[in-house]
Amino acid sequence: MPYRKKELKNMRRERKKLFLIEFLSVDAPLVVVDKREDKQQRYIRDYIRNKGYEIAAIKRRCGLNQHNINIMWELMCDEIAKKHADGIIVANMTSVAANEVDAYKKAGQVASAGGVLVSVDEGELSMPIKYNESLRKDEFREVWDSELR
Repeated sequence: MPYRKKELKNMRRERKKLFLIEFLSVDAPLVVVDKREDKQQRYIRDYIRNKGYEIAAIKRRCGLNQHNINIMWELMCDEIAKKHADGIIVANMTSVAANEVDAYKKAGQVASAGGVLVSVDEGELSMPIKYNESLRKDEFREVWDSELR
């Protein structure tokens, strides 16, 4: 017996819409940075249209250096921790991170803030590490000191 449309609709898993911060970053001369960031924005918007994400805010690199990117990244993670957004979306991690270690660090910052990191080229970047919140640094020092004695 074929399913009715109503039953099929109820069987589908509904995804919660994620509100993401769009971070535009390109390595280019200052003369063409705005043009390339606009191209990158269209690229991200096409991906978002197919996946069902929403844009909460737009942040642009504007040709700044890696130190300023790190500061902006920490501010975006603070916004995620305050529940202003659900995560960050980038075109690719190579334009945001200086190297592979920096990319993992940035993914870990977003995960520890309680958000998701989505890359158009790589997909959703996650770090499924289970961290015991009850064991804080002070408690860890007490346990460490007691084991050393």
